[in-house]
Amino acid sequence: LINPVVVTPTVAAVGLSFFSYGFTQVGSCLEIGLPQILLLIVFAL
Repeated sequence: LINPVVVTPTVAAVGLSFFSYGFTQVGSCLEIGLPQILLLIVFAL
């Protein structure tokens, strides 16, 4: 059974596991990194 209660922790765990790989390189290319962060915040709401 797939519902938001099951999907949310799964997506959060996968996203947080890749956080250390991606977030450290956002500053090297702000033209790509800044819009990605803003889109992530917009779609998370």
